[in-house]
Formats: sequence, structure tokens, C-alpha cells
Amino acid sequence: MFRMINPVQDYAWGSTSALTELFGWPPSAEPRAEVWMGAHPTAPSQVVLDEDGPETTSLDTLLADRPELAGAADGGSARAAGLPFLLKVLAAARPLSIQTHPDAERARAGFAAEDAAGIPRTDRRRCYPDPSPKPELLVALDEFAALSGFRDADEAAEDLEALVRLLRADGAGADGTDGSEDAEAVGSLADLLAAGDHHGALEEILRGRREEFVAAAERITRLLAPEAPALRADVLGRPGGLATSTADTLRRVAAAFPGDPGLLVTVLLQRVDLRPGEALFLPAGNLHAYLHGVGVEIMASSDNVLRGGLTGKHIDVDELLSVTEARRLPVPHCPPTTPAPGRRRYTPECRDFALERIELPEAGSPLALADEGPAVLLCTAGELVVERLAEEVRTGSADGAVIPRGAARLRLRPGQSAYLPATARHRLVGGDSGQAFLATRGAVAA
Repeated sequence: MFRMINPVQDYAWGSTSALTELFGWPPSAEPRAEVWMGAHPTAPSQVVLDEDGPETTSLDTLLADRPELAGAADGGSARAAGLPFLLKVLAAARPLSIQTHPDAERARAGFAAEDAAGIPRTDRRRCYPDPSPKPELLVALDEFAALSGFRDADEAAEDLEALVRLLRADGAGADGTDGSEDAEAVGSLADLLAAGDHHGALEEILRGRREEFVAAAERITRLLAPEAPALRADVLGRPGGLATSTADTLRRVAAAFPGDPGLLVTVLLQRVDLRPGEALFLPAGNLHAYLHGVGVEIMASSDNVLRGGLTGKHIDVDELLSVTEARRLPVPHCPPTTPAPGRRRYTPECRDFALERIELPEAGSPLALADEGPAVLLCTAGELVVERLAEEVRTGSADGAVIPRGAARLRLRPGQSAYLPATARHRLVGGDSGQAFLATRGAVAA
């Protein structure tokens, strides 16, 4: 097995304190948004080849050189053998972008089209830096808030009407007009939702009447600020006003992205609040945004993201509209099964990945880990010891070369992870108390 040294992404929405509090890492003045554990070429993990020496290599390079470590037979590719997942720890201090992800067919077509257009694969304008779909599963480590899919049209219309009243009560707009156009634009969304036209409402905000929604978002941002309590009082809290969760979402988004028309998109989407251990599965086409919280996220090994707002990154409204599933969907909770005490397994309908949460001492020790292929083991609490079963190691490959074996025994502390190759079986043998997540391949055919 191989100790992993994982890249940390410093996106602006990340937290400066969450990973310090969770893992005991040194404080950071810069935001730490995501810890990536995997072999995605954008930011692959490094792996330690020998615990007694300094030699490391990137995981993607190791698996390209020795695909047997990813379960490939006869020198086949690591991806074909089943290493399609990327594991992350996500720490959001403020909202992420409104986004969706493509299915496999759309990802392949989009990737080929951008290649044909001559857009470099590292160019930030690309929507499709790789040809793969990107389903996602997030398990909350603390209280986690997200938006996922379109909400009930009547509930959304009530909140939109409350915002119309707020805009009309404010009177004149900042540009010297009476503000009626802003209010009328927001009110028109309720009519579209009443007709079942979620796609039309989304398109109106992002493209059709964008300038009017920018103006409305700027005024709503100002009117929901703490210094405007008199005007807010009439529209906050049911009955007859904004839903409490909607008001909280709008405040968070307005504080991070003042004047962004994506503020109005959030009113169309379902608010989902997860408690620790609860999970959300986001398949292709699900329009979503994370608001705040810390979680363990697993996804197909892809970075294909179609953004529509609440971001300084590249936005492609046309592509987002073409991919988004524009109808009301049930909240895609993913409740775990409990195959044994202390073990909770999250298995969405996805062939790319599955995720297991292990709690010690409930799970017992020694504890045999999954042996159906490669895995990534992440420690999130306590201290864990993982051991390779030496008698199970297959050291030869099809070409006669020796397969790197890494360490026989690793001690993992919070925030540390290990790559468990397909050439051996592994078990947890120590740790009086702790928590770990085990990422493996999924078992459901696409």
C-alpha cells in the first residue's frame, strides 16, 4: 500500500479554519477548499514508494507504469480496469457555483468538440477538460447545506412573490427608475413555474432578461443586508413571506456574490440540509450548488463542470441549459446500508464508485477491507493502523517485472490517506477509536 500526499485546492470559497478544526492541521491564511485523493491528471496525489526513503511519484504515473495496481489484467489500462473515482474532502465557507455535470455521451461529445476547436485542455474556458461523466456523492462531516434540483413550483412562487413585494416596497431603483421592471421580471418567473416551465425560468434569469435580473439581484442584496431591517421585516418568515431556508440561502449568496443574477436561480432550487453521516447523490443533469459545510465527496474521475453563476470561473449558459434536467426531482438522498456494526455503505446507482464509512471500535479489529479492487482509505478522526496481508501479495506482473509494493503497515492520522492497490488484501488492525472512509469501485452497471 502507498501513503498519499494529496494536493489542496485553494479556491476562494474554501475555509481557512475547517481543516484545522477537523484534522488538526496548522492554521492557514489562505482558503483550503478541497483535498484531492486520486489520479486525475489535473492534480494527482503523490505516493510514497518506500516509507524508509524519500522517493515519491504521482499516482497517475504509477498506475500508467504498473496498471496491475489498479486491477488491470495483462497490461490493460488503469481506467479500463476500474479506477474511475476521485475522493475529496470539501470545506465550503461560502457558496459554490450553480452547476451541473454531463452524462457520458455528452462528455465525450463536448470533449471532442473542444479538442476540434483547438482549445487547449488546460484552458480555463473549457467545459470539458476530459471525456468522462461526473456523478458525485457527498457525505456530510458536519452540518452541510446545499441546493439540489428544482423545487415545488408553488413554494418557489410564494418566495418570488415575497421578493416582488420587497422590491416594490423599496420603490425607486438605484438607477433612478421606479424599480417596477425589476419587480415585474422577478414576478414573471412565478408565471413560468406555474406553467411547468422550469427551463424557461432558468433561461430568463441567465440569458433572456439578464440585465433586469442583475438589477433585481443588486437591490435584493442591498435590501437583505443587516442595515435594512425595516424593509426586510415584511418579507422574512412565513406566513406570507420568504421561507426561512430561502432567506438564509439568499443572505449567504448575496454576501458572497452581490448582484449576481444567480441569486434568483437559488430561489428555484430545493434547499437540502444534511446532518453528519447523511449523503446526497448528484447524477448528471442535476442543477446544484453547495452553500456551506464540510464533507467527504467521491465522484467519477472527471473535472467536467458546467457553471451558470455564483463564480469567477468560466460560465457557459448555453451548455448548462442544454444539460440541465429542467423538471422537479426528488431530493437525491443516498441513505447507507449497514452490512455490519460500525460500517455504513453508500452505494448509489453508479458503476464508478462506492463509499463506506467505518467507525471504530464498533466495526471491530482486525477488520478486513474490500478486496474487489483498488481503494483509497481516508482517516477522518482518531488514529488508524492499516496492514497489508503479505501472504496475499502478488508480486509478479504479466511482463515479468516486479510490482511496487509500498508499505506493509501504515499509521494514519486525521486527514491522511493511503492507496490500497488491487494486488493485495488489507485490514485495519489498530485504533481504539476513529473514523475512516473507504472509496472503491461501484457495482452497478451504467
